[in-house]
Amino acid sequence: MKLLRRIAAAAIALAATASLVSATPAESLAVGGFSVPVGNQGTYRVEGVNVIGPSGKRIVLRGVAKNGLEYSPKPHQEEEWNYERMKSWGVNIVRVPLATTYGMKAMCTYNADYIKTIDKIVRYGQKYKMLILLDNHFSTRGRTCGNGGWSTNQKMPDRYSLEFIKMLAKRYKNRPYVALDLHNEPHDISWDVWRNGGIIDGYRAIGMQQMLDAVRGQGFTGLVVASGAQWANDMRMIAVEPLARDTNVIYGAHVYPYWCHAKVWNPAQPYVCDGKRYNPTYDSLVQPLVGKRALMITEFSTPRAQDGEMREPIMWAEGRGLGWIAWDWCYGPASHYCLLNSPNSSTPSVIGQPVYEYLARNGR
Repeated sequence: MKLLRRIAAAAIALAATASLVSATPAESLAVGGFSVPVGNQGTYRVEGVNVIGPSGKRIVLRGVAKNGLEYSPKPHQEEEWNYERMKSWGVNIVRVPLATTYGMKAMCTYNADYIKTIDKIVRYGQKYKMLILLDNHFSTRGRTCGNGGWSTNQKMPDRYSLEFIKMLAKRYKNRPYVALDLHNEPHDISWDVWRNGGIIDGYRAIGMQQMLDAVRGQGFTGLVVASGAQWANDMRMIAVEPLARDTNVIYGAHVYPYWCHAKVWNPAQPYVCDGKRYNPTYDSLVQPLVGKRALMITEFSTPRAQDGEMREPIMWAEGRGLGWIAWDWCYGPASHYCLLNSPNSSTPSVIGQPVYEYLARNGR
């Protein structure tokens, strides 16, 4: 999660892949223990640097993250009304952080109901025509039990992360409204390890290339997000040498507006760094990939009650034709990164207001 607790740090596709599943209006898919009519929906794909939606037209993905499942197998407020309210804002993508801790049988914290909750969210995405981005968020450095942060934002995926993403790929490969995020925020590793894996922190890290190939090996041909390096801030080497076989891959960048030269900006003042109202690393670390590969901002937020700090990243992305996902669809103060100001409400908070406005302008 968030850069306040860390150092802040596409593609000309070869061809659109084959359709996932196209069904007749009376047909339904039975996947993961549920059956939902799917109709003639089409699929999502990447063409050049653009995302093409089920309608066959270019779509800009704009939405929110809904956290909780990375911390608990039974999080609060995963009810359908929550997703219905996201849709009412104009959301067309929801990023859902997950943890191997609850989804893999090898784990001491495994919960058999965990995948049922994910199934339910996938069903909501299908119903409300919102792409559900299942995010391989927390991992364990190859351990199966522990305490004191054993499941968290690890530097790279491990073998259980690999098996988890393969399981998701196989389970949802025929779901047009599901996309997969390979690993939340790679950090403190070389570009070679980012791509190919290696031994770090006493475990064998799995590289992003192997993660991508494993997903495709399960028959999942839909959208896949591959996050950049340095907490997903840095996209520079991807511009030079992207992943092989990256058809239908979107590269994901995380940007945060309150760091300036590795220091947190004075919270009593509006953000300005090098004369810019957004972090200048957007220009130096993310911009190099713009126009070269499919790219979007898959996470951004601020812990300060200043709407400008949410507005500026959105404007930066919109000015470059990039999609974006705001953190986080929760209820509480800005210090908790919450976009909503009260429980059981869809009223935006101070930092949620710009998100609401831009979604209303483009999505409703």
